[in-house]
Amino acid sequence: MQVARDLAAELGETELVSIPKVMSSKIDTESECIGIVFPVYCFSMPRMVTRFVDRLKSDKSKYFFAICTHGGTPGRTLQQTAKQFKVKDMKLSAGFAIQMPASAIITFEVEPEDKQQMYFSNAKQNIKRIATIIKERKEHKIEKVLFLKNWMFRIVRVLFS
Repeated sequence: MQVARDLAAELGETELVSIPKVMSSKIDTESECIGIVFPVYCFSMPRMVTRFVDRLKSDKSKYFFAICTHGGTPGRTLQQTAKQFKVKDMKLSAGFAIQMPASAIITFEVEPEDKQQMYFSNAKQNIKRIATIIKERKEHKIEKVLFLKNWMFRIVRVLFS
């Protein structure tokens, strides 16, 4: 949520909307620019985010962007997100991945405080860069990880899903 708040502050004149609060009906908005900020969950989009995209009213004229936060790798999350938009006959104009401290502390050790602070600092810099791209409504390639990592995380995702 902090990434969404920081991005909203950088963009100005931005309304943050909680996904769970708007899930009861078809989602239609007058906004020309719509962004989704979400955490990677099991190397994928959380199911609620997938349902949110499904409920968006299809509109090719809008600028859609997505930001996923992740503790290790985004895997193919943003490619999944782009595919979800394509199924709705819409285009994800930009997709960004921001590394944050890992939240799966049962699986991984808690990272040292200085490393966590480094992630937060890097995130703030990334958010400034992302805000510039969004303000200008630029097309931006969907960020992804290396080929080998993609295959490795596909296997891990299948094993743990």
